[in-house]
Amino acid sequence: MPSTLLVSYKGSGYSVPPKFINKRVKLIPIDNKLYIYYNELLVTVHSLSSNIFNYKNEHYKDALKIRISSKGDDSIEEMASNNLKMFDYMKK
Repeated sequence: MPSTLLVSYKGSGYSVPPKFINKRVKLIPIDNKLYIYYNELLVTVHSLSSNIFNYKNEHYKDALKIRISSKGDDSIEEMASNNLKMFDYMKK
């Protein structure tokens, strides 16, 4: 896995919590969901999508908290919301 929050599956990126950056995860597609495991631990589940970026809000916010620890929770919430809106715009 690259040093980002995203793992790649069929050309789309799916987020994982920051503590799984640089960890080898296993991707298991079942029906319309992508199950992401680290060893035997289920890390997260995403709906499969053709979008380039598929971030879960909590994954993105947790990563911002680590990178920008000097900011308060309200600032991080606002930054995450604005950035994720930009990613949503890029999907179209």
